[in-house]
Amino acid sequence: MAGQNKQLAINMLAQVVVFLVQMGINFLLTPFIVKSLGVEAYGFVGLSNNIIGYLQLATVALNSMAGRFITIEYHKGNIEQANKYFSSVFYSNVVISAILAIISVALLVFLEYVIHIPEHLVVDVKWLFALLCANSLLTLIFNVYIVSPFIKNRLDVTSVRNLISNLMRAAVILILFGFSSSHLWYIGCSSLICGIYLVIANVKIKNKLTPELGVKFGNFDFDKVITLLSSGVWNLIGKLGDLLQRGLDLLFANWFINAVAMGILSITTQIPFIILSVLGLFTSSFAPSLTKDFAQGDKNAMLNEVFKSIRILSICILIPISVLYIYGDVFYRLWMPTQDAELLQKLTICGTFALLVTSPLDGFWNIFTVTNKIKGSSIFMIVNSIMVFLTVLLGLLFTNDITTKMFIIAAVRSLYGVLRGLFFLPIYGAYCMNLKPTFFYRPIIKSLLGLVVSLGICWVLRLCYVPSNWMGLFFVSVIVSAVAVAVGSVLILTKNDKEFIVAKVLKRKK
Repeated sequence: MAGQNKQLAINMLAQVVVFLVQMGINFLLTPFIVKSLGVEAYGFVGLSNNIIGYLQLATVALNSMAGRFITIEYHKGNIEQANKYFSSVFYSNVVISAILAIISVALLVFLEYVIHIPEHLVVDVKWLFALLCANSLLTLIFNVYIVSPFIKNRLDVTSVRNLISNLMRAAVILILFGFSSSHLWYIGCSSLICGIYLVIANVKIKNKLTPELGVKFGNFDFDKVITLLSSGVWNLIGKLGDLLQRGLDLLFANWFINAVAMGILSITTQIPFIILSVLGLFTSSFAPSLTKDFAQGDKNAMLNEVFKSIRILSICILIPISVLYIYGDVFYRLWMPTQDAELLQKLTICGTFALLVTSPLDGFWNIFTVTNKIKGSSIFMIVNSIMVFLTVLLGLLFTNDITTKMFIIAAVRSLYGVLRGLFFLPIYGAYCMNLKPTFFYRPIIKSLLGLVVSLGICWVLRLCYVPSNWMGLFFVSVIVSAVAVAVGSVLILTKNDKEFIVAKVLKRKK
């Protein structure tokens, strides 16, 4: 257990480093890109990524469960079976990529008829879409190679890889935008270059960590593909639900409002996207141990990981949320001086307040995957998402005010997210582990109260001082984060958690 905790600490510390670097890069690049291209053009970056995400739904059923099956067979010592899963996924992804390539080309030809594109941006948007598609297809083909760090519980290796990729992306964008004219497709070019690097890095990491695994056509097993599809089809339904409640935001803005509103909403998703991405990485830090404990039939160890994830993820979300909610208007005013800072902050809060409830429970999705009981969660998510979709659609159809429409797009998903976090995740998580429905509510309520109290105390600081420059914002952000973490630690973390953090993160264990 000590070694497992140590690796967890290393994994999470690596995630923190990547988070800080990624946040810094986005912090510097986003206003630079918006200034170079304009807010109207910038919205098409997020929209193009979303459209590609729609196409990638075809890959979810196969790839979402690949890591689970390969990891379990590997830890059971069934290397031959693990290799069959590995090869089957690889060759299936090659076929899927070929099909998606044909669909992407057809969509590219008629793109200006699918979405509203200002005439002067048509060529740039099409090139952007083409390059992003190329990167997506390349990544899909070699997707199975990312399983090796998961198997060995070496997610710190993945973090180093992501760190290099982020730095490379920033360098390429700055070099390209240094030319006399600025184009949207520069962003697509940087993505493709980074995608090529990630493929090469993933192959090398796989060869180092799990040389026993490899691609061999003779290991292709159609039965293994069917097994993955039958298990992962519910993840596909869940992703489809996620698309209905999250992925259509910019498309709705493009269809029902205008390109400028789409650009504004795209800006407000930047910081929340980073937060969600890093929380996903933090959550994934618990997945390898949880999967191993399940494979070994250790239910108590699984429960310890789940409880620990609730408490630690609560503290993790406090750091960015405390600054964003207390001084978000100041941040946006300094970061995007040409935009309405108060509007940006309000839209951001509307789009993220569900995180206070759902973020501490992100580890429950690992339970669903590990126990291979994703059917119930997928059914719930599709119903939940249909409700979000219909609510947003009706709101947009019966509202004329542009600002109100933006708030509808931003807030509805969060409202349903709160309901999901309070009434579904803890109950279904308990069901998957054969526990009584109310089993997880005590630690959840404790964490939620700790988050609310911490933010309340931080708000008092706002009454004392509001900065007007970057130095002042940095100063108060450090103070607010420190206060939030300190209060949250007292109210949420257990004695063992604090000892764990001191011993492993601060290196004071004897």
